[in-house]
Amino acid sequence: MGTGMYLAVLGCAVALAAYAIAVSLPLLGDGVLFYLCMIFRTGFCDFDWARAFVAYISQWPLAASLGNGLADRSTAQLLFSAGYIVPPMVGWLIALWLHRGTMLGWLGVALFCTTYLASSLFSVGEYNLTYALAALAASVILHPMRHRLAGAVVLTIAAVVSIRSYESMALLGPALTFLIAIVLYRDYREQRTTAVQWGAAAIAVVSFCIAAAIAAGSIIDPRDPSNRGTAAQSLMIPLPQVATGFVLLALLVWCMRTKSVIRQRILVGMMSTIGATFLVLPVLWSRPMDQYYNRIIVGVTITAAIGIAGLAIWRYGMQVLAMRVQTWHVRAVLVIVATLMIPYAMQLHTVSTFFDAYHETIATRKGVIAMATTPMNAERFDRYRWRWNNPTMAFVLRTDTSQALVMNRPNKDWQPFDPQDSAQVAQRIRKLPVWYYRTGNDPR
Repeated sequence: MGTGMYLAVLGCAVALAAYAIAVSLPLLGDGVLFYLCMIFRTGFCDFDWARAFVAYISQWPLAASLGNGLADRSTAQLLFSAGYIVPPMVGWLIALWLHRGTMLGWLGVALFCTTYLASSLFSVGEYNLTYALAALAASVILHPMRHRLAGAVVLTIAAVVSIRSYESMALLGPALTFLIAIVLYRDYREQRTTAVQWGAAAIAVVSFCIAAAIAAGSIIDPRDPSNRGTAAQSLMIPLPQVATGFVLLALLVWCMRTKSVIRQRILVGMMSTIGATFLVLPVLWSRPMDQYYNRIIVGVTITAAIGIAGLAIWRYGMQVLAMRVQTWHVRAVLVIVATLMIPYAMQLHTVSTFFDAYHETIATRKGVIAMATTPMNAERFDRYRWRWNNPTMAFVLRTDTSQALVMNRPNKDWQPFDPQDSAQVAQRIRKLPVWYYRTGNDPR
């Protein structure tokens, strides 16, 4: 049951990633502005110096293709989506693959579900790749490959890219440095350190310290001062999905610590009841806007997990990583997987429906239309609309310059351009490459 089921869970994660790319998930929220900026510039769109390294990785597929003469809008959207979905998923999958079938691996699966699946519906956030890099680094540090060149290379890459990634490195950097120090201490005591390990550890520690300093500086003096407000808000608003994940994680740890099979069964039963309740109450699910707010608490969770791993190794030694996998432990993790993967898949379907409604609306109507008169204004799409980017979304999704543009709610939301101002619309059309709109009243 153990290894086969573990691989099946990883397969489900890959399937979710493929579905997210297919439905163009990264266009939600700020993503459509990043996409349009890249189309305008025919290359990278770097909004924030402190996050530049992860931004370049995410944008590279589309930027490189545009630079090499890409002239197909469907391929452009596909590459943009893949750039933001594939790198963090690859980071997590490598981290989980290294510990496949072990108890640490199953704990990693639980952490993946309670963090990545609680924040990545807002997929253009640089934090998604930052957290994946942290998980990858921690996985290598805790794996025997840390003694070998391959492990040193992976750890070095993860650490260097993290230097300019996301403000959460102010927490993750010290936590990863602590974990490296503890593992090095234990390996040194047992005379198992290697020159390669010491070299990679030195580079990683320096990189994580620099990353923490840059992140702290960005927090103190952010590019956008409103980021302080959204950060504070994200810690104060109710986060039911994250709270559910915390409860399930706590029960999982309790299940692992008890030796009584009867207690394990009871705990798994409690987890199943909580999971079933969560699944039948979609109001508790974190939708894209909510997942944007989840990002900070998710970073704190990953930081705490890394810190706890370090403390456990300090207290019990490296043998704590060899904990035997038991059937009820696996079942407990599978409850977490089902509880959090099923809503994620269903919300991806809602995203697909939302974009279908957008395509159909702008293709069948003309001129400038109010959001309130469109199917996208339905209550079920409430948290899938980004308040101020409706004109931009319509501008990007339409295939013909004569198709409709969608307005935001009047006098309530800022919008990057006024769709009723023909001069502003024409100016943006002129900035597009000639292949983007092939028909209609093109002012060029």
